Amino acid sequence: MGYRIFDIKSDHEINFLNNEFIIEENKKYKIIDDTGSLKPEEFTTIGDWLSPNLATITSTNKVAVFRLKNIDIRVTSKLGDDFFNKVKTEIAEIEKQLLISSNGLEETLALTHGSFLEDVAISLLLESWNNGELHRVLRFLFENPRFGFFNKSIEKDLTKGDVLSSADFQHLSKSTSSFIAHNGKVIPTTIDTLTRAQTHNVIEMRFIKFFLLFCFNLLEKRIISLEFEITELKQNIYDLKVEGSNNNRVLLLSNTLCALESKQTKNKKIKLNLNIFLRNKALDNVKFTGGIDFTSLKLHNQFHLKYLLNLYLKMRKSFEPLSSDNLVYLDINSLENLYEYYCLIRLLKDFDVPIENIKSLIKKDKSGWIIDKAIPMAIGEYFGFTFTLHFKKNFKSGSGSYSQSYDPDYTIVLAKEGYSESYLHLDAKYKHYKGKVKKDDIDKMHTYTHAIKRSKGSIVLFPGNENVRYDCLSTIVGALFCTPNEPQNLQDSLIKFFE
Repeated sequence: MGYRIFDIKSDHEINFLNNEFIIEENKKYKIIDDTGSLKPEEFTTIGDWLSPNLATITSTNKVAVFRLKNIDIRVTSKLGDDFFNKVKTEIAEIEKQLLISSNGLEETLALTHGSFLEDVAISLLLESWNNGELHRVLRFLFENPRFGFFNKSIEKDLTKGDVLSSADFQHLSKSTSSFIAHNGKVIPTTIDTLTRAQTHNVIEMRFIKFFLLFCFNLLEKRIISLEFEITELKQNIYDLKVEGSNNNRVLLLSNTLCALESKQTKNKKIKLNLNIFLRNKALDNVKFTGGIDFTSLKLHNQFHLKYLLNLYLKMRKSFEPLSSDNLVYLDINSLENLYEYYCLIRLLKDFDVPIENIKSLIKKDKSGWIIDKAIPMAIGEYFGFTFTLHFKKNFKSGSGSYSQSYDPDYTIVLAKEGYSESYLHLDAKYKHYKGKVKKDDIDKMHTYTHAIKRSKGSIVLFPGNENVRYDCLSTIVGALFCTPNEPQNLQDSLIKFFE
């Protein structure tokens, strides 16, 4: 193996078990390599290289697996694997309901941003098809064609150097209007002929063909994906029957299979209809090797083309690069970020925020979550006030705050006609002390409450088991536990704080 790992504080050697070292977060370790083969570049993100024989590693606020010389080093949480895995499981369950693709049950918590985008795009496509609008628009366009090719009349003056084409000779006998003698031969001076031209609407048909292929390919991918799910589900049902397992479990899986097969049938039917449109003769000579002029289409006076363009842009919007000053990136391996994200989706879920609203707020890439902090979420009306949830709302020094600038994890804006806006702040803190909120975290809530102007209170969300509330003049400071080990409805608990 080549090296040994020691806890620096206790000098305890870490055992090598099941082909890996297991270390704890927020602890510092030293690596001793008797072969002298440690390299500085191996420790740029995980510690400090001291010599070829000695280096230190630390993992602050991280849960991850990294490799060193082909050996796995796994970092575990002080909160325990049970808590960590339950948080991931609950995140996966909530994201599944929100159509946010995630295989959150895996240790790596790898996320598939692309699949999420396709889910949204296909949902929009199916909605438009199922309500009949998309089919009606396509039928109108193909049954009322104002596009294609036509024969345009032109006149060629041969005395001025115009050249005849092979197609021109088909019209020589009937289209020559005058002749001259030249080198002992009689030749025409002019000729009326035809050229193949296209109407302006061929440009629009390029987009229609492009749109149909885009939808066709999305459906094709979905059909293939469903086929794998159906095959796997059939095998599971078969295995359960062979084992003689609980009939209720078999019935549940059979109902799921029936639903998947029904969805598959509908997808195939839509794909068939799209293919019929694609094979229409009107599209035979339509090519789109260049770019599509979306600006011209937006200005087009044809309602049906505008409908297709609007639907396409909605489907495609989520595929745009994620780059904005308003975006907050959360690393999936950070315990702090993992818990911060968990509390956010728990708030959205417990306050019954519509799924369609949440889709615009949360994006994904392969290594984390991306939250658009510019998007506020309406979460209800209580005590005559409208409650709106903001993620990382910034209160600038001098204008929003009496002292420094602050940006609590979540801020609920309370608004009512005739009143100034007021604020309730919430902060996710993933640590606790024997199930109780830590003093430092309560101190931070006092800071938010008294530093940020027009604050009504500040509350810690933490993975403990005991709520606390302190009345400070006309404001509230407190803590609510937020954990899958002992879940409570955050909506009910927050409202009780203000009753």
